[in-house]
Amino acid sequence: MTSAYVLIAAVLVLGALLAVAGDRIGTKVGKARLRIFNLRPRNSATLITILTGTVIAASTLGILFATSKSLRQGIFRLDDILDQLRTAQAELNSLSTEKAQVEQSLDRVSQEKRSVERGLDQVQIRYQKATEQAKQLQGEINKLRQQRETLLQQIPQLQAQVRQRDRRIAEQGRSLREQQGRLSQLRVQRNELELQRNTLSQLRDRLQSQRNQLKEDIRQRDDKIRKLDDTINQSEVALQEKEE
Repeated sequence: MTSAYVLIAAVLVLGALLAVAGDRIGTKVGKARLRIFNLRPRNSATLITILTGTVIAASTLGILFATSKSLRQGIFRLDDILDQLRTAQAELNSLSTEKAQVEQSLDRVSQEKRSVERGLDQVQIRYQKATEQAKQLQGEINKLRQQRETLLQQIPQLQAQVRQRDRRIAEQGRSLREQQGRLSQLRVQRNELELQRNTLSQLRDRLQSQRNQLKEDIRQRDDKIRKLDDTINQSEVALQEKEE
């Protein structure tokens, strides 16, 4: 900032000195009634003033171009800078659109993940209930088997009650078969639930991987957007310096 003030002051001082010098030269030419290029003295003084103004403008531009690289680039590369700015803006708009699409995809995947997790929780609850029921049925079966064994052992000693015992055994056998049938069904159901749980777990892992990949894509696009923002800011600074 200090160098800019010094440059402006130097340009003003140089312009003032050249203006004073041109005025004095024009005055002397007018008083001496000198002729330049066979012009009248008044026209010669006017020519001196014009040349002085031209020298002031040329020296000012020369100093500015010599000391400010950004100004030179702003003057001679203005069209290129504007083209780059428009291209960068178009890319920024395209990336912003892609980012919005990726974020929508991420939201959709997150919703699917939550839905799958809820389904997995429900399957887990059903699996736990089925496991508990299977344990209960297995305990009942074990008790029935023990009772059956006890009754079979008592048959030789309780000949009078053989028929009654046989009926009870038959009933308990039917109950045992029913319980075993229910146990088999529960085992099949448990296997199906385990298969569903494994499938849902794989789906959840795949959705988590997709979610992580989408986050990485967003991060890469954000980095590219920040770079484009830096390019746009540099272009805008160059345009502002040119306008100043």
